[in-house]
Formats: sequence, structure tokens, C-alpha cells
Amino acid sequence: MQEFNRKTEIGAVAYFRYCIRNGDVKGALSCFHPEAVYIDRDGREWRGPEQIERAMNEICRLKLDIQGETPHITVVNDLAMW
Repeated sequence: MQEFNRKTEIGAVAYFRYCIRNGDVKGALSCFHPEAVYIDRDGREWRGPEQIERAMNEICRLKLDIQGETPHITVVNDLAMW
């Protein structure tokens, strides 16, 4: 497996993208706080680990190669929004 510095914003996003691309639901879920809210591209809110796991199962099943510019990340204390 590739090495990622998940303590940096770029490293955390790279790890999440890696997990999606490789169908690693458990790894993708590890990127979310237990009280996280995931908003999908249709604007639906997935709240908490159980709901977010359902969303990650759908996304990881597709093994998408998520591309993009350097992500915009807002960090407040220990909370990040990407």
C-alpha cells in the first residue's frame, strides 16, 4: 500500500481517494468522525457511521478514480470540511 501522511490535509484527501479507487470501505470510513455528515452529489445528507457506511459501500463498489485540483479544506480546531 502507498504511504499517506494523514495528518496533512493533502495526505488525508489522497488517502480517501485511494480508498475509493481501491474499493476499501473500511479505509474510507476511517476518514470520518463518528458524528460526521456526508453530503452526496445529489445533496442528500448521510449522518453517522451506519448511514455513511451505506454511502461508502455504494461509492467504493464503483472504484471511482476521483481526480481534481488541490482540494479546498477548511479546518477549525480538529474539524475539517472538504
